[in-house]
Amino acid sequence: MSIWCSGTHIGFDDDDADPDVPDPFGGQVRSYATGWSNHFPTIDGKVERPASIDLATMPAWCAGGADDDFESLGPWARLTVRSAAHNYFNPVEVTGPEIATVVLDEGAAGELVAQLTDWLSRPKVRPT
Repeated sequence: MSIWCSGTHIGFDDDDADPDVPDPFGGQVRSYATGWSNHFPTIDGKVERPASIDLATMPAWCAGGADDDFESLGPWARLTVRSAAHNYFNPVEVTGPEIATVVLDEGAAGELVAQLTDWLSRPKVRPT
């Protein structure tokens, strides 16, 4: 049994999702070809593929000593990224799924929030 409660799902819920159909789970999350950082991401499905990010937290009773505490959470948050695997040499060929999971303490989560908040607050320029 897992001690994690998966909560937030951002991006595509299905690896075979149609890239032309808007995703209902919080916007566009796409794979990005490893080692090929000289291109602007595409949303047509020809290179970047549907991907997702999941957030999970730990109930207080799994951290120990808080059996009746239904408000508090454990001291870690878990992020999982699901993405297509493709690389610089052939970005169109998908070699398999990639799944990476990390856990963050409050300091790391706060820094991630700060960096994303800064990015969100800045004007965006899109290719024409």
